[in-house]
Amino acid sequence: MLDRRHPHRLTNDAYLEPNRVVFVTVCTKRRQPILAPDERAVIVIDCLRNTFAADLVAYCVMPDHVHAVVVTDGQTALPKLVGLFKGRAALALGRVGAEKPIWGKSLWDRHARGEDDVPKMIDYVLNNPVRKELCGSRDEWPYGQFGGFPW
Repeated sequence: MLDRRHPHRLTNDAYLEPNRVVFVTVCTKRRQPILAPDERAVIVIDCLRNTFAADLVAYCVMPDHVHAVVVTDGQTALPKLVGLFKGRAALALGRVGAEKPIWGKSLWDRHARGEDDVPKMIDYVLNNPVRKELCGSRDEWPYGQFGGFPW
């Protein structure tokens, strides 16, 4: 058994603390680029918006993963919300022919530790397609958006 000094996942209490800014990444199964067709990316965006609503600060849908910056609402633990998003998106993507399983099993998250972290998270999310050479500037990528802060 591994002796971890730092657990892989924070406690549920940490995810229930209201108004925490968290950077989240979910990947497709085996990093397959199944989110690439326009129709599928739009479906994923709709599922993100419906699941996270006003708590969605920024997002970017890439061919094989999704980045989001969200603010915890204090009501539902973030891993549970991510699971809800993945389930909704898998059902909707299945309706347009995407083969299941859609998503990898886990999620990656990083909590902002200070005010300086938040703009860096947003820039990372929105500039991801540029770094991956999918477009020349982040404004050219139609599957990413900064929606503003809920506070």
